[in-house]
Formats: sequence, C-alpha cells, structure tokens
Amino acid sequence: MQSVSLKRNGKEDLVFTGELLVSLDDRELMGVTPNWWELKLYKTSIGKFILSSTFHINYPNRRTLHGALSFSEAAHVQHYLVNECNGPTKIADEFINRAAKRDNAFQTLLNNQKSGSAFKQPSARPVASKSL
Repeated sequence: MQSVSLKRNGKEDLVFTGELLVSLDDRELMGVTPNWWELKLYKTSIGKFILSSTFHINYPNRRTLHGALSFSEAAHVQHYLVNECNGPTKIADEFINRAAKRDNAFQTLLNNQKSGSAFKQPSARPVASKSL
C-alpha cells in the first residue's frame, strides 16, 4: 500500500492509503477521439474502493475534469459504471474484467454472473458512499 493523492475539480486533493487495481484509458477500446476518459480504481487500506475519473476535453474548449467517488462494495462500483455514468458498456465490462484479475470481490461478481446467478440489484440505488 502507498499514499495516493487524487486531483478533484473544485475540491482539495483526496489523499488515502491504498493500491491501484485498474487503470483504463477509453481510447484503448474506442479509438482516437478528441475527448477521452481515464478511469482508475483503487482499493483503500480499509477495504473501500475509490473510482478516479479524468475526462480530457479538447473540443470545443480544452480542459480537464477530475473527480473521485468512494464505494463500500465491488457490486456498487459495477452498478455505478453500468447504470449511472453513461459510458459505453464495453468500457464498464473491460474495467470490471480487469478489476477481477486483481481483486477477489470483483472475481466473485463475475463468477456469480457466469454461473447463472443473476446480478443481484441492490434494494436501494447504490450511490457512492460519499461524493468526493
């Protein structure tokens, strides 16, 4: 584990102890575009997940947006990526597949889905633990 500092627009940097699980640049899947999205997933020393998002906008005006969300469970990260952030499904799928290679909670999610266990939708909409 190491100390991680994440930039956030309009807020102080988010600093925590954790490890990087996944890094994905959407250009890997979507090809070259004027605007692109970078996602990173960290697991904190206390077992939470931090989803870091950097959106690079070059058209019509150049700017970079930084954000971070905290989730208490892997299933909530998956739900957010698939249902809440309006990104292409193949980005969410690839991101979760990469996370499953590094973390047992995500591997369990995928195993349950492959074995016919339907993805159990949370009874309440899983929102990030804290909008960071």
